[in-house]
Amino acid sequence: MEIRARSWSSLQNIGDPILRQESPQQGQKSCRGKILTEEGHMAKLRMLITATAEQVKEPFLWRLGKDYNVVVNVKRANFTEDGGYAYVELEGSVEEIQRATAWLQTTGMIIEPEDRSLFPERKPG
Repeated sequence: MEIRARSWSSLQNIGDPILRQESPQQGQKSCRGKILTEEGHMAKLRMLITATAEQVKEPFLWRLGKDYNVVVNVKRANFTEDGGYAYVELEGSVEEIQRATAWLQTTGMIIEPEDRSLFPERKPG
């Protein structure tokens, strides 16, 4: 099974001054408006998850919330017996979002962050 996903290594560099910019609200940081970190290192990340017919049989959105201690906010979703997609926002600690997205990468689902410039496509090889 081919795994197609974006690189999530930029999340590890959340302290990078290029990625982390001051927002108008005191004490709140932002990563080009897509990843928000606050005093408690909470973050939000929006992404599109596309799943095949076989993958939609598994409760992967439930598992994200249960196993990885993130809040899964479903913005839009459409699932049929042929597959589907979910546009979600994950909210939690940076570390838990890293763990959750790493697990999603292992499932074979297609994962596309809202701001693709933060997560450049992997080179084959």
